[in-house]
Amino acid sequence: MDATRRHILRGTGGALGAVALAAPAAAGVAQASVVLLSTYVAGTAYHGAGAAASTLRPGDWLALQREQRNDYDPRAIAVRTRSGVKLGYVPRTDNHALANLMDAGFDVGAHVRQILPDRRQPEIRLDVFMTL
Repeated sequence: MDATRRHILRGTGGALGAVALAAPAAAGVAQASVVLLSTYVAGTAYHGAGAAASTLRPGDWLALQREQRNDYDPRAIAVRTRSGVKLGYVPRTDNHALANLMDAGFDVGAHVRQILPDRRQPEIRLDVFMTL
């Protein structure tokens, strides 16, 4: 690991201290990856998650997109399906380290870990990873 990566990971405030190596398990991940955290999609009630949840399956790839000009959170990271449907956001409590990594040019993505559709709005849990 070069000095730049060490500096960025150290600057995440320890949030990435316990990373685990994960073998690529889903289509779209051609290289090894490091699972950074497991979290959920916040704000599903305000975006397309309700309609899209029935099409999602565990292991499906999700795109993470920085929204630096977001009026509510300058570290906002949108979660989108492969077809571009916005499901919501990485929770504010989890996005600081990820935003730093993405802003530094690291390749960060996510996979659906679990979908709990039996609620008024679906709860979508995801694993966020960084491609090595």
